[in-house]
Amino acid sequence: MPSCPWRNPLWGSRLRGVIERIEPVGASAATITIRPGLTWAGHVPGQFVTIGVDVNGVRHHRCYSLISLPSVGRGARMQITVQAAVDGVVSDHLVHHASVGEIVQLKPGRRRVHPV
Repeated sequence: MPSCPWRNPLWGSRLRGVIERIEPVGASAATITIRPGLTWAGHVPGQFVTIGVDVNGVRHHRCYSLISLPSVGRGARMQITVQAAVDGVVSDHLVHHASVGEIVQLKPGRRRVHPV
């Protein structure tokens, strides 16, 4: 199927995001800013998001805590800080191989449950 240059990769039934910024934090970590698609419902403090990336033709998913302030709608952005782990496929990819403009899969943030 030919590529459609006018088709936005963030449109569609699956929630996706585009990496807008990768800011190194030392040699083995990075803070990554992601612009989610319009179906992103936003997030609140204490939530995490599942990020999916394709590495060597296989999709891998990992959960990361959101460190950004809540935002929703067209201007929504989210940030995660990732520490590359030994044998960590997703973390290594995000810290050392991801690039601005890369599309990632997203699963909506969920609230962490803390026992009282």
